[in-house]
Formats: sequence, structure tokens, C-alpha cells
Amino acid sequence: DGTPDGTPDGTPDGTRRSLLASVALLLARSSPALASPSIPARPSPPALAASLPAQLVDALAPSTEPGRVADALRLPMTLDGGTYVVRYAIGDTACRGVVDTGSPFLTMEGRCTDYWGCLKESDARPSGYGDTYEIYGLQEDGVTRWVLGDARFDGEVVDVTGETVGPPVGPPAGWSETSKVTSGNKLATKQRFTFPEVLLGVTSEVTAKEGSSGSPASYAPFVGLVKERAGDWIRPTFLGQTDVTSFSLDFTTDTLVLSRREQIPRESRGGTMSMVDLRLLGSPVFHYAVAVEELWINGSRHKTDVPIYVVFDSGTTGMLVDRDLFYGSDLALGTFECHMKMRAEDGSRVQIGSSLRTCTSRCLFLTLPIDVPWDGVRQGKAHVIFAGLAFMFNQGSLTVDADARRVRLGGGFKGAAFL
Repeated sequence: DGTPDGTPDGTPDGTRRSLLASVALLLARSSPALASPSIPARPSPPALAASLPAQLVDALAPSTEPGRVADALRLPMTLDGGTYVVRYAIGDTACRGVVDTGSPFLTMEGRCTDYWGCLKESDARPSGYGDTYEIYGLQEDGVTRWVLGDARFDGEVVDVTGETVGPPVGPPAGWSETSKVTSGNKLATKQRFTFPEVLLGVTSEVTAKEGSSGSPASYAPFVGLVKERAGDWIRPTFLGQTDVTSFSLDFTTDTLVLSRREQIPRESRGGTMSMVDLRLLGSPVFHYAVAVEELWINGSRHKTDVPIYVVFDSGTTGMLVDRDLFYGSDLALGTFECHMKMRAEDGSRVQIGSSLRTCTSRCLFLTLPIDVPWDGVRQGKAHVIFAGLAFMFNQGSLTVDADARRVRLGGGFKGAAFL
């Protein structure tokens, strides 16, 4: 049972004031940690609007129309403590969240902070979902209450169709509501993606696990970008409630692109990898993962009889490894370099890696063991590695076409991250 003792299965009836008051009370409660993340009691029928798809079409229109709806939006990211943080809004509340390609939810801290934001009474509404206890690789979110809110992202238009837009590149200045618009039926330079009635988690107490950095971003609310879930027993993912089909992180310009179109050309097979579905091993979500053909640790190849999969996880700085692989390899002796080799769709070799020598300045190379509570991993059928930013920085970018289940590191093609 994923609902802590004494917590009703559902959101309290009454006004929004009672909802927010109950969220605040979570800070004073204690709840037992559960063995597996995101396994709540069976939810009562959610109160999500049946007209959500139609609402999304209207909401995604730019806030400064007369231009048409933008296909993609570029947002500035800030590197803080080894992870990327992006600004957005929930209702009228300005928020920050860690850009996390390894988690599925949009979350917000229950207590007010100057850094992450302060949720107002008018910004949250009852959802009909019961509470859960969320556990991630390097942090525990404690009791999480699920509410509905309107998520808003303000940024610059990125053209993925070849049409003319306004002046490109460069983060938007502050939270300005103004927008420069080109003539005719062109796109506004600055626009907004608004996603109404999005389910988001309000956490009671975020605590860092051993091995995380001391930055506020090391135990933080998330902008989770994992889109697909295993079933209704997992809360709806953030991207699963939107029509965003693709995203990219550019590590040169420190920008995030959310796109309603695929960013990797279908004909681009070199360097592009097909992702594998780790839900077959017991994962609660479709992680952005590929098969590893060779794992090299400190210059030596690690031999194993079971497959190894790597998850591209921007919410991690270094590398998280399932315990059996960590203690059954030279990783347990101390790691000064690690490399992985995979195959692209055209059969060419793709390689990622990092080391103490090359991972300097913005980079943090750290290898840690974690418990992966998936049956396939526990039974020794496979090993899983969560490769963080230390393994992606030197690639230049990460592009994920979530609906097409394709991923690419770097590339230089004409896509949203390279205009």
C-alpha cells in the first residue's frame, strides 16, 4: 500500500482553502518510507476534465497572437549544483524545477521558498487522487499530495518547419509578458505554452540521500520529462498530459526545447538510437534507455552474461548503478573513468564516457550504487545504469523524440536545438 497510515485515499472535500491547509499540514506529519516508489493505493476516479485535449489546443496558442501556434519553445536553463534548473509558473506562482529526463512528474515543494516558489491558494485545485510516498535515486519526497494546476512556460519560439521567425537564440529576459511579432502569419518571437489542469505533486519534505551534492538543486522539485507510464497505478506523467512529443537539452547554450514535432529527422539513422522499454523489467515508466554493448571501467572491459541498459538521466550528475553491477565490477574499487558503447540505427558505433580528468569545471563525475526496485533487476536478469550530465556534456546535446522512441546525443542536424 503506497498510501501512508492515517492518510485518506482522496483529496479532502471543501474549499480550496481546506485543500491548501491540508497540504501545509503534511509538513508536520511523519510517514513510513515504502520499499518502492510511486506505488499508491488504487486511486478513486480522477476529476480530470474530459475536455483536456480540446483545452490543450486552445491553451497552446501564443499569449500574443496574431501569429499561429508555435511548434517548439526554447527555455533557458541554469546549471546549479551539477543539475539544470528551469523557470516556469503554476497559475500566478513563479517556480523553478530541476530538468529531469529520468523522472515523470511535475512537482512543487509544499513549503514556501524564495528559490523554488510559493504555491498560492488559488493555484491548486482538488484532483481526486490519493497521496503517495515518492522515492527517487538520490532524494525522497516524503508524502506527496496530488493537485491540479495550470502550468505555464514562457520562452522563445524555435522553428522546426523552416518558416521564418523573429531573432533567434538567447534566453528570454525575465518574465516579460510582451512579445515581438513578425508581420503576416509568422510566429511571435516570444510565446507561451500553457497546460491547463495538469496533475502535479506537492511534496511534504524533500530530503537528500547520501551522495547528493549540497546545492539546493540536489534535493529539489522536478520538471520530469519521462512521458509514458506503466499503467494507471502510476500517477499521470507531466508530458503525458500535454501534446509535447519531443524535447532537447543543449549543453552549449544551456537551453531546453519543448517541441510538438519530432526533432530528429526520420532519415537520420547515424548516431540515432532506438530506445528499449524497461517496463518489461518492472520499471514504472518508459525510461529513455538504450542497450549497452560494451562497458569499460578504468580502461578494462567488464564482462557479464546479462544485458546492460543505460538510462539518460539529466537529473543525475554522475552515474547511478544497480548494486549488483556496482559491487560485482571494478566500480566498487573506485572509478576514475567509465565508457559505454552502443549501436545506432544504421549499425554505427555510439560511445559515451566521462572521467576525473575530463570532467572538470561544470562537470561532476561520481559513481554511486542504488537500489533499483524492479523485478527484472532484482532477479539478476539485467543491469541498469543511470548516466547523468557528466556523460552528456561532451556530446553537446541530448534530443529525445519521446513518441517515436528515438534518442540522439549531439548530431549537428537542423533541429530545434541547432537553429
